[in-house]
Amino acid sequence: MNIIVLTISAGLLFVLLMAHSYIIRGARITITFFLFAFALMFYKESIRPLLDNVSFIQVTFPRSYELLIQNVPGLVRQLTVITGWMITFYLSWCFSEQILLRFNNFKKKLFPALVFSLMATASICYCMETIGANMGWWAWKYYTPNLERFLMGFPIEAVTGWVHMGFFVLASFFLMECSKYKTAKWKGVFLLIYLMHLWFIPVFGFMKYFIAMNFLIINAVFFSFFSSLRLEYPEPRFMGPNHKLLRYINLLPLLVASLILLFVVISEIFLLKEPQLIISIIPLLTILFLSIKKIPLFFILILSASSFFIMKERAIFSLVPVIFAIMLWAIDKIYQLTRPLDMRNL
Repeated sequence: MNIIVLTISAGLLFVLLMAHSYIIRGARITITFFLFAFALMFYKESIRPLLDNVSFIQVTFPRSYELLIQNVPGLVRQLTVITGWMITFYLSWCFSEQILLRFNNFKKKLFPALVFSLMATASICYCMETIGANMGWWAWKYYTPNLERFLMGFPIEAVTGWVHMGFFVLASFFLMECSKYKTAKWKGVFLLIYLMHLWFIPVFGFMKYFIAMNFLIINAVFFSFFSSLRLEYPEPRFMGPNHKLLRYINLLPLLVASLILLFVVISEIFLLKEPQLIISIIPLLTILFLSIKKIPLFFILILSASSFFIMKERAIFSLVPVIFAIMLWAIDKIYQLTRPLDMRNL
């Protein structure tokens, strides 16, 4: 596939999401989020590769994958990848918020939103890595062979890489710009979350980094159940919170995700001619279903469990978000039952 066409398509999807963010979240959040994500991903994709195999104060910066598309300008490749990262992060954020609308006690809670965002990032990773690996767009240098049965032509390091990057960007941004700490003079300390990505592996090695990241993500899951920290940003200003067109604007992330799924399906059937790879879209479909409040959670659980007959061990990527949603649903119901009667509808 022509990388220029792919770049233009990604750019159009990005514009749709920018419009959604501006209308729903306002100019400040939109500008700061996309500039923040762009800066961090520009460093990752354009600056850090220059440090490959370069030692600085006895620190080596390895690169875990290699882009194989060489017949287009490097800037075009880098912009395409960076745009893909920003689309992934913003879509994951949107889906997490929509999923949390199912649970009265967890609406706009920061840590549940972060955890669902990471699960959405993993689901996008699953279908895009399947395409990228099988189309020969990039190749991973590191593999864990005994885990390949969970994947479709790419290593588990790809999934952890996407999830960890989502954690670094979204956790630091949520805490700095979308929480009660956004006005604190010391909020810049949350950038240490991203700095961990820059220096932890070169200094301490991958295994210690992997353990530390799992510890942080497990803590995020734990805080999801007990923390009262909320996502805070203004109500829609461009149209007003009750504007009749707002419901259609809220469908833009769903439209973008649907177009991504369509692209994946067409690529796997007509370009790769491997229709069996279509199952790679099931985790993302699960996230989409969870984000649509009218679809019953029990129905999604049945569909997700049924995917074991198709995906076998790979179904874990569609089951995990459903299991987490059921846990939040159970806690939400318990909370509702234990509240005074006159407080339950507040």
